[in-house]
Amino acid sequence: MGYWESKDEAGNEVTWGDGVADLMEEAIDAIVAEFTEDVGRAPTRAELRNGLDFTIGAMEELEEI
Repeated sequence: MGYWESKDEAGNEVTWGDGVADLMEEAIDAIVAEFTEDVGRAPTRAELRNGLDFTIGAMEELEEI
């Protein structure tokens, strides 16, 4: 599996890959299942984005561009 370069919305160079995309999909599936069990519905895309921003905001070891 490989990695590739692209640009984010601000035009910054970013890297992503097949393996990490698979891990992200597994994590999102688990989040959807947990949310559905607790709240009675799947989260919206906005809720998932907000949750990701909340979580990575607390991870000081991650570098900002």
